[in-house]
Amino acid sequence: MPSGLEVMALHGFLGRPSDWDLLPWQLVAAEVHRVDLWPAALSAQSFEDWPKPARGRTVLLGYSLGGRLAMHALLKEPERYLGAVLISAHPGLVLAEEKVKRKVSDDLWAAKFRSEPWRELQSNWNSQSVFQRRASHVHAALERCEADFQREALARALEVWSLSRQRDLRRELAELRKPLLYVTGEDDSKFTGLIHGLEKGPDHRHVVIKNAGHRVPWDNPDAFVQLLTSWLQNI
Repeated sequence: MPSGLEVMALHGFLGRPSDWDLLPWQLVAAEVHRVDLWPAALSAQSFEDWPKPARGRTVLLGYSLGGRLAMHALLKEPERYLGAVLISAHPGLVLAEEKVKRKVSDDLWAAKFRSEPWRELQSNWNSQSVFQRRASHVHAALERCEADFQREALARALEVWSLSRQRDLRRELAELRKPLLYVTGEDDSKFTGLIHGLEKGPDHRHVVIKNAGHRVPWDNPDAFVQLLTSWLQNI
């Protein structure tokens, strides 16, 4: 494992930097920097607008929305990073009609996050099909308090970092000559199928974690950290 290695961890939507504290990081011989994306969301204009690390021996680790932001950062400045771990992260929609449909959905969610009662809103968010297989297993520490967020930051993230605004990154990712580790959960058939179908470079891997859904690191933290540790030792 490279000396002085830093893992830069990016949470997902409705996530917090402290989410990563639930993982057994003592097994990982690297410094973990937990990024708070919400201050940046208030002023962001693109997928590149979030705080980047100083140049060094840095690996990006992104979950869901954080994974998509990591993809953009790595593709824009590949020389800045050693590689990336992309968890349940979408490479981009292909069809125009898919993007229109997603924009309508994200705009609707943004409006809800600006105004609807919090408890009902959180319940509706967790009831989405992508979380459904593991919704009953959400770790208690992942329950969200309204006081932990600025609603406008959440709404802005849904708008500015909407999947509808993301270009299709499949070809760029396939041609990227950097180590990439794609991670999905076996119970998340949508994203497992999506990532399985990607063209991959010689240093790219896709690992499916058992007993996990979309929220892979928190559904099965031991298996995820063991995988991460092994991968970091070989980059």
